[in-house]
Amino acid sequence: NQLVTCPMCEEGQLLVQVGLEQVNYQSKQFTVTYDFAICSLCGSEIVTPSQAAVNQARILDEYRKQNGLLTGQEIQQIREQFHLTPAQADDLFGREINAFSQYETGEAIQSFTLDKLLRLVNQMPATFQQLQRLAEVNG
Repeated sequence: NQLVTCPMCEEGQLLVQVGLEQVNYQSKQFTVTYDFAICSLCGSEIVTPSQAAVNQARILDEYRKQNGLLTGQEIQQIREQFHLTPAQADDLFGREINAFSQYETGEAIQSFTLDKLLRLVNQMPATFQQLQRLAEVNG
């Protein structure tokens, strides 16, 4: 952990904090673990860009859980189970470029249809092989 100078007072050091935050997202309300920093000198509360990305991923994963969708980590586990790179998964499942990376890192939420397909492939590996054959025919 390297020390980061406060951008507000430009003298104090940012101290990493973890708290709970009430979130309202897509008409759903829930509580998530929230990363932020407090300046040791002026007391300003700041969310760094890397903390914001982690916080956003937590919000999207909690939303997914509440809506019965796979989390980013679960999507990554399914993809890795079939030894696919994110780009290969994009091609196979017909998604736009970088979609799987975005699902896994919490930058985007998969559709309910894709979620069902991923669950089916995960539960029935023969479905994966058929999907690969279809992708070759249509590719």
